[in-house]
Amino acid sequence: MKALLQRIIELLILIYQTLSEKHAPIPIPLEADVWMDSYDVMQLLNVSYATLYRAREANELIAKKIGRKWFYLKSSLC
Repeated sequence: MKALLQRIIELLILIYQTLSEKHAPIPIPLEADVWMDSYDVMQLLNVSYATLYRAREANELIAKKIGRKWFYLKSSLC
């Protein structure tokens, strides 16, 4: 029984080492990686929702939808 538990521990250590080698550390987001919601973008650019919608549909801004809310990449606003 003791040998079986020791073998399980060795396998768990091996799995942990393998997983930790394959995964890179989580990068720290840069200023360019900041995402803003529609309201924040409208306030920043002083535009209406319709204008923001047209810019998004024309692919002038990098945007993605999460749930029911749109987010815009801050670096794409300039």
